Amino acid sequence: MPGSGPTKNQISFIAKLIGESPSREKIQEDFLRSVGKGSIDELTVQETSQLIDRLKNAPAAEGEKIQVTDPLATGKQISFLTSLQSTEERMNAAREFLKRVGKPNINLLTMQEASELIEKLKSIEMRKGQDTSGAPVTPKQVKYIGSLMAGEDKKKVAELFLKKINKKDVGELNRREASQLIDLLK
Repeated sequence: MPGSGPTKNQISFIAKLIGESPSREKIQEDFLRSVGKGSIDELTVQETSQLIDRLKNAPAAEGEKIQVTDPLATGKQISFLTSLQSTEERMNAAREFLKRVGKPNINLLTMQEASELIEKLKSIEMRKGQDTSGAPVTPKQVKYIGSLMAGEDKKKVAELFLKKINKKDVGELNRREASQLIDLLK
């Protein structure tokens, strides 16, 4: 089942925590052994959250100084940020923000940075009648398309549509293309 394993953010955060304190690697190994898993990739999202909590609360090894870091943005924040980038003006504002904080993409923002960017993007007014069709596909559209592709025949229709417009998967669509695909699948 897609999405049942750890998120990219969780994996990145674990790597960051261990990078700050190599002694945390032993905690990770002990945790994996205790839940009967061979690697982080085999964990569920919930188990991964438990591991992160243990790593964050681990005392420093002797002579080791642990630097406290802000947690990465949540999946909901990332989804909301993606949906807020609905106009060229908002996309440019997001790019400028990322450049200012030195992050290559929104997936690496901290929760605090994501909150700041959300407020910034929300403050940019949507003008009535503004064209948002070229903005990236929304998470809601992706989910709806997934639900419409239940049968093999619908999957084939989606594959042909994606091939026709030279896209590899639904996540690459813009909002207009996603709407067209939804109409085809209904």
